[in-house]
Amino acid sequence: MLLSDGFRSDPEPRIKSSTDLMGAVQSTPVIQESKTYIYALVCPDTFQIRYVGKSVSPVQRLRGHMCQGRNAALRSWLTELKATSQKPILRILEELQDGDSWQERERHWIGLYRSRGVNLLNLTAGGNGFAVHTDESRKKIARALTGDHNPMKRPEVAAKVSAKRRGLIFSSAWRAALSRATKGRPKPLGFGANNRFPPGSHRRPGWHHTAETRAKLSASKIGKPQVHMRGDKNPSKRPDVRLKLSAARIGKRLSPETRAKISASLVGNKRALGFRHSEESRIKMSAARMGNKYSLGYRHSEATRARMSAAKIGKKLSSEIRGKISAASRGRVVSSETRTRMSAAAKRRWADLNQRIFQLPTLN
Repeated sequence: MLLSDGFRSDPEPRIKSSTDLMGAVQSTPVIQESKTYIYALVCPDTFQIRYVGKSVSPVQRLRGHMCQGRNAALRSWLTELKATSQKPILRILEELQDGDSWQERERHWIGLYRSRGVNLLNLTAGGNGFAVHTDESRKKIARALTGDHNPMKRPEVAAKVSAKRRGLIFSSAWRAALSRATKGRPKPLGFGANNRFPPGSHRRPGWHHTAETRAKLSASKIGKPQVHMRGDKNPSKRPDVRLKLSAARIGKRLSPETRAKISASLVGNKRALGFRHSEESRIKMSAARMGNKYSLGYRHSEATRARMSAAKIGKKLSSEIRGKISAASRGRVVSSETRTRMSAAAKRRWADLNQRIFQLPTLN
C-alpha cells in the first residue's frame, strides 16, 4: 500500500508545507514488526527529502541514524540539525506487502527522486548495493591515501596501531563467530574454486617486487626481532593448533614438482653458512627428537639410494671435519642394544652381498 501517492505524482519532489507533511506522518498506520517499510528523512527547514531507507522499525532506525552511522554525508547533516536542536522528520513512503522485494522498492524510490533532481545523501542506488564514487571522488581518495598523505605513513600513527595489535589473540568465541559469518559466503575471484588462473599458478603470475622495494623491505627488518611470534605468542606453540597442523599433514607428501622447486631454491644457499645453534637450542632440539619414531622402518627408494650413492662418490671429508667427527666419537659408549642392532644390520648387508655374488652368471 502506497502512503504517498500524491507526493509521488508531484512534479516537484518537495513537501508543500509542514502542515501537509505532519498530517501525512500522523496518518501513518501503526507500525507492525512483521512489516517492512520504505521511509524518508525530511529536512525540517526546507521540507525536502534528504535520505531514503528501509527498515522494519523506522522510528528505531531514526534513533540509530541520530546516534551513529557509516554514511559521512548523512552523519554531517544530522550533526548540523542536532546543533540547532532539530531532528529530521520521518515520513513513511511505502508499506511493503508479503512477497514484495524491499531491494527493488528501495531502488525505485531512490531512482525516482534522483531522476527529479533531488540531492539525496544515499551512498548507493539502494538494495544494499555498492557505493559508486565519481571520478573526482576517486581522485580525492587516491590523493588522500598516497605517499605522505596516508595516515599510516606517519610514525606516531603506525606506532599506535602496532602497539594496539601487539599480542592480540582472538577468543575462541570470536573465532567461532567469524567462522559462522564466512561459511557459505562466495569466495572472490582468484581464490579456491573461483581461481581464474590455471591450477598451480600464482595469483599475480610473473610479478616481482622491484630491486629498490626489496632493498627497502630488507632494510626495514634488519635488527627488528619478531617479538609477536616469540614464546607463547606464537600460535603454533598452542597445543590445539599443533594438533590441528599435525592432523592436517598426516599422510601428505610433497609433489615431485614442489620438491624440485625447494631443491632448486636451496642450491647455493649460503645464508646459514657458518651458523651454529646455541647450546640451549641444541639441547632443546635433541630433547624434541628423542624417542621420535616418525621415520621408524622407513627405507629410501632404490632411485633415491642410487642418487645418494652417486653424490658421495669421489667426495672426501676434509681433515678438519674428520678431526671433528673423531673428537665427537672419542669416548662415546654405545649401548648394548645399539650394538646388537648394528651387528644385525651388518650381517644383513653381508648376506645380501654374498647372495648377489653367488647369483652372478658363470663364465664359460
